[in-house]
Amino acid sequence: MTDALGSPRLKVPASVRRGEVFTVKSILAHPMESGLRKDEHGLLIPRRIVRQVTVSFDGQELMRADWNPGISANPYWEFALKADHGGLLVMEWHDDDGSLYRAEAAVTVVP
Repeated sequence: MTDALGSPRLKVPASVRRGEVFTVKSILAHPMESGLRKDEHGLLIPRRIVRQVTVSFDGQELMRADWNPGISANPYWEFALKADHGGLLVMEWHDDDGSLYRAEAAVTVVP
């Protein structure tokens, strides 16, 4: 799902060697509003926080992170991964307002 905030982005190398450690980069256009700030009229800006991020590869969950309001707007996340075979890498960002953002990238493994 995407909304007016924009689509999440996920970047992996075009191909990796079997067993090679590679870098995965992701970014989500998101305000990460704590619900404590006020707008120009003095009204509270509604809370909107990504609470959880999951990463899976070929249907198997690899990691899950619980985030809090201290995460900056437009969160960028980079991590290392190693694959022995090709497959689909999926990242999902779960917003506390019920929104779900999802990005997919094919990982191609060469001998």
